[in-house]
Amino acid sequence: MKQWLIGIVYSLLRNYAQRVIRQHKPIVIAVTGSVGKSSTKEALYRVLHDEYGDSVRKNYGNLNTEIGVPLTILGYESLPTKWQWPMFLVAAGVRSFTTRVYPKYLVLEMGIEKVGDMRYLATIAPPDYAVITSLAGAHLANFAHKGEYHREKLSITRFLKPGGRALINADDIVMQDLRGEKFVRVAIDNNDADFHAAIIRQTIEETEYRISSTGHKITIKSKLLGRHMVYPSLFAFALASNLGISLLRTGKSLEKLRTLPGRLNVLA
Repeated sequence: MKQWLIGIVYSLLRNYAQRVIRQHKPIVIAVTGSVGKSSTKEALYRVLHDEYGDSVRKNYGNLNTEIGVPLTILGYESLPTKWQWPMFLVAAGVRSFTTRVYPKYLVLEMGIEKVGDMRYLATIAPPDYAVITSLAGAHLANFAHKGEYHREKLSITRFLKPGGRALINADDIVMQDLRGEKFVRVAIDNNDADFHAAIIRQTIEETEYRISSTGHKITIKSKLLGRHMVYPSLFAFALASNLGISLLRTGKSLEKLRTLPGRLNVLA
C-alpha cells in the first residue's frame, strides 16, 4: 500500500512539473555527476543570478530526486511533512495551472540511484545544457557495475533539446575522449579543453587561478579552497560564455562564491 501511495505522489508531481515546463519553456541547466554537483550548481546559479536576477531558480538543499526536482520546478524549497501531503498535492496542482510569472532559467541538480532515474528526471525537464561534473562513482549499490553507472549518467546527453550542449569534465577518465559539436570540455590537466584552468596557487585564504578559452584569459581569486573547487568555476565560466555573459562580469560573480556548509570551511 505504501509503495502504491508513493507511486501516486510521483505521478502527480511529475505531471504538474511537466505541465509547467511545457507552458513556460524555461532554459534548463541540468547538473549531474558523482561529486561536485551542489558546488557546481551554486556556481552556475551565482553567475546567472548576477546577470538575470530573479529570473533564475535552483534546487534548494538536496531536492534533486524524483520528488525534489518536480518540487523545484513548481517553486517549492522544502518537502511537506507527512500529514501535509494530501492538501499539498492539491495546492501544487492548482499552482501548476495558475502560475503566470516564471523564471527564464532553471538550474536543476539531478541525482540518480538506479537505472532509469536519469530518463525519469530528464523527461520532466529536458535540458538545454547538461553539466556532468565527474563519473568517479557514487551511490553504486543499485548498479551491476561501474559501466552501467557511467551509461546512466551519460544518458542525460540523449535528452538534450535540439542544439543543446553538454559541459563535461575532460580530466575524467571516462569522459576525456568525448568530443563533438555538442560537447563543451573543461579541464585543469587536459590542455586542449575548451576551457582550461592553470597557474593554480592555493593558500589558507583563497585559491587563485587563470581560466583560458579561445582568445580569452582571466585570473580568478576565489574563496573556495582547494584545487578541486576550480571545476565548479570552470563549468560556470563555460556556461556563461555560451550564454554571452561578459568575461569580467563572470569573473566578478565567481569571486563572490563561498563554500557550502561542511565543505572545507576554515575554522579559527
